[in-house]
Amino acid sequence: MLFGTAGMLEEGLFKDAVSDKYYKELIKEFRILSAKYSLVPIHGWLWKFSRLRPVNFPTVRISQLSALLSTAGGLFSKTLEAADIRQLKDLFGVAASAYWDDHYVFGKKSKTVSKNTGVQATDIFLINAVIP
Repeated sequence: MLFGTAGMLEEGLFKDAVSDKYYKELIKEFRILSAKYSLVPIHGWLWKFSRLRPVNFPTVRISQLSALLSTAGGLFSKTLEAADIRQLKDLFGVAASAYWDDHYVFGKKSKTVSKNTGVQATDIFLINAVIP
């Protein structure tokens, strides 16, 4: 749902993704969800990939957000129940799905690297989203 509403499943956005099985499954799933929930995607060309390190690509970050939302059921209550900053950092430190271990964008294989949220990314998220 996140990739679809972010416009990243638009035809022609990722040229190498045409034959990617994972990409096709996401499109199929998004079609169902968009019909069910009347989801309207933004334009995929709004996302910027230039001048970013590959680990900071929007595709990787959206996958990390997806992992956070799916693994931390009751995220809001767990955030409120955290006793200290260490617990919050553990809660928000997630890894992108296995597909992203060898991809930065849809359809293009890369060197295998686990895409975990780093210390700085977790800190920025806590400072800008949790603490306020």
